[in-house]
Amino acid sequence: MIIIFVRHGHSEANKGMIFSNRVIQKIQHKLTETGIKQAETCADSLVGHRVTAIYSSPIFRARQTAK
Repeated sequence: MIIIFVRHGHSEANKGMIFSNRVIQKIQHKLTETGIKQAETCADSLVGHRVTAIYSSPIFRARQTAK
């Protein structure tokens, strides 16, 4: 079994240098365009691998990256 860990893509919180790691908060920091491209590049790099499960933090930017 191979386990691959991936960090979420660049987010609005990263851009604003905001420490944001709570599931329940008023602002759900989304991925930036850069973060979306990073997530797509990560997905492309996994083509050909047998991925049987994806686990994600419940934080919005992590769920966006996993999706």
